[in-house]
Amino acid sequence: FVPNVFLALARRPAEWRAFFAYHDALMVPESAGRTSGLTKGERELIVTEYAPSTVERLRSVFPEADVRGHDLFADPPIDAGLHLNLTEGHGTHQAATLGAILRDTYARRLAREGARPHVVRQLDAFEQAMGRTPDFIDGHQHVHQLPGVREALLEVMVERYGADAGADGSSAATADTSAMPAVRATVPAHRRWGAGKAGVLAVLGGWWLRRRLARLGIPHNTGFAGVYGFDAPTTDDYGRHMDRWLDGSPDGTLMMCHPATALVPGDAIAAQRLVEFAYLSSAAFGESLARHRVELMRFDAGIVAATDIAP
Repeated sequence: FVPNVFLALARRPAEWRAFFAYHDALMVPESAGRTSGLTKGERELIVTEYAPSTVERLRSVFPEADVRGHDLFADPPIDAGLHLNLTEGHGTHQAATLGAILRDTYARRLAREGARPHVVRQLDAFEQAMGRTPDFIDGHQHVHQLPGVREALLEVMVERYGADAGADGSSAATADTSAMPAVRATVPAHRRWGAGKAGVLAVLGGWWLRRRLARLGIPHNTGFAGVYGFDAPTTDDYGRHMDRWLDGSPDGTLMMCHPATALVPGDAIAAQRLVEFAYLSSAAFGESLARHRVELMRFDAGIVAATDIAP
C-alpha cells in the first residue's frame, strides 16, 4: 500500500502534503500537540477503510487549492460524536449501574431536571476538546433514549443548535438544522428483528425517540442494526450475524459495532470485541458488503429522516 501511495502522489505535492497531514493528525496527534481517544483498533480500521482509494478520497477531502490551510480537526475525514454516558466511571468515580438508571428513569426519580446537567457537561467537554459541534450523539448502553434523559437531551439540543421547535415535539422544526448533530435511533431496521434484545431496545425508548426526532426535524438513522447477544465466539459466527444484518438493512441504517485489538480488564464484552475487530478488518467483511450490495457511508451522508411515526 505505502509504495503505491508514494508513486501515486509523487507528482502531486499538494496531495502528498495532505496525505501525511492526515496520517499525522489521525495516527500520531501528539506530534501536533493534541491527544486522541481513538483506540489502536479504531485507527487500523479507519486506515483499512481509506486505503483502497486514498488518492480519490484525498482529492475530495482536500481540494488542492486549500491543502495547506486545511484543519483536519475542524473538518476531519471521519465523524466524531458524543457517546452520552451515565454508567461508566472510567476510574474517576463510582457510576450507577444500568439497572439503577433504568429504575430511576422509569420511576421518574431521574427526570429531565436531573439528567440535564449530565448532558450539558458532556457536550461542553466534547466541544472544548474537539473545538467543534459533535457530528452525532448517542448513548452508552443506549441511555440517551430513556425517559427523562431523552427529554433533557432534546431540550439542550434545541437550545444549543437552533431547531425552531419545542423539545416536547409540539411543533415542527422550521429553522436551518444543518449544524444539528444526528441522534441514534434504535428502531430495528427490519420488522423481523423486533423480538429479543433489538425489540427491547425499541420498546425502552427507540420508538418514542424516533417519533420525536422526526417531529423536531433532527437528523437520525431510519433503522438500527448490529444488536446481538455477544454470542459469536468466532469470526464465522459474527459473519453470519453480519450477513443477516446487511441482508435486512434498507438505506439509512446505522450499524453498531464494538471492535478492539486488546482485552481490557473489567470489560464484560472484551473477548467479543476482539472477534469483531478480526472480522471487520478481514476480506470476509468486504466480500459480505459486495454480496449484499451495501456501501458504507459517513453517518451524515447515509441518514434519511424518517417520515413515518408508527408506534
